[in-house]
Amino acid sequence: MFMRLAEELTRIGNNPPTWPEAANRVFRYRPIELLNHLELYWIANQGENGRDLGANELMRQNLGFNIPTDPIILDPTTLHDPEHPEEHLSPIWPHLIYAYSIENTRIIAVFQRVLREMLTGERLGRPNETVLSWLRTTEELFYTDRLGRWIFSPVSRLRDDATAIRRNAYYRMFGMDLNHGTDDGRSYPYPRPEVANRGFVQAFEQLLRETWRAYSNRNNQIGQNTTDRASLLDLVYRLRDMLRDRRIYGSLAREEFYSVATLSWFHLTVSADNEVVTFLQAQGNNWAERLRAIGERVALPAHSRSYNYFSMANELSQILITIENNYFNEDNIETLYNDTDETSQQMLTIINHWSAATGRNLKEPGLYLPETSFAMSRSLVQQGGNGYHSLAKAK
Repeated sequence: MFMRLAEELTRIGNNPPTWPEAANRVFRYRPIELLNHLELYWIANQGENGRDLGANELMRQNLGFNIPTDPIILDPTTLHDPEHPEEHLSPIWPHLIYAYSIENTRIIAVFQRVLREMLTGERLGRPNETVLSWLRTTEELFYTDRLGRWIFSPVSRLRDDATAIRRNAYYRMFGMDLNHGTDDGRSYPYPRPEVANRGFVQAFEQLLRETWRAYSNRNNQIGQNTTDRASLLDLVYRLRDMLRDRRIYGSLAREEFYSVATLSWFHLTVSADNEVVTFLQAQGNNWAERLRAIGERVALPAHSRSYNYFSMANELSQILITIENNYFNEDNIETLYNDTDETSQQMLTIINHWSAATGRNLKEPGLYLPETSFAMSRSLVQQGGNGYHSLAKAK
């Protein structure tokens, strides 16, 4: 949400701000203004209610522009079928997989150390007005318990650990844990539900393998063409049904909204050499370089494959949203691999970066391991992991 907010700011006026300037402007909004932004974002996804409340007009009044949406996502007023209220399609914000991918960089843990340093001393330096505003807003939005009246925060006395809430949501939706535990290397405690999409990784990686095989055969006019359209369709439908099962009657919507918003804020923070990054002396050419430099300042290294996690986060979100919205069928399944559609470019990006992040070359022939093998051995799990399947790179 906050990445989109900055993007919209770069389109406003005759002399729109650059990306770093737009990020600085977001950091200077008051917490109440950003909370209102999130509330209206949520309202816009609530079907007829959102339309009747005039969320777009309210957004213009509060922050100066319309609520951003992605081209592939349906109009939010059509996302819920009143005849079948249990069928909740993907909402208008990025998919939960976006938050999962970004959080695997260890960005939350790194910035928690940054915040503690800045709130208790001046070892990192004396912040200017923009950095102080960022500090105040970050603490208010993500580390206080005074926001119970807002839909944004699911934290309560029943669920008092925001990190555990996110990890639980990741496990329920994808059957995956994060690739790191606590700062001191212990497994991170969180409720692991009995009902979870433990078959997600098997199905998704097989989809990536089949897509690569089809892509490799797309121009094959002479030899044997091993493209399996039926298998691609079956995998897409399996993933669609699996992900939708976790959304019945709006389940996980609030947790997803909260997780995506949280990771979007920190993603925005390292997205450019803005005033916060400059204050932390962490200027770099990309998100991963900035996060690595910030981690070094507070003696907590970012994940070594952070570049890959950052690079595929948006593409993962777009593909899963497209799958959940039942876009693919017999007439267009080739858009996954034909090298002419944006979808095929997104799939190639995911294949390359997922392979690098996991150490599993999805371009090699062969089937994925059976589901019973998903609990990786301790030697294959990054230190601090919980022994569950994750995107930790095999060593």
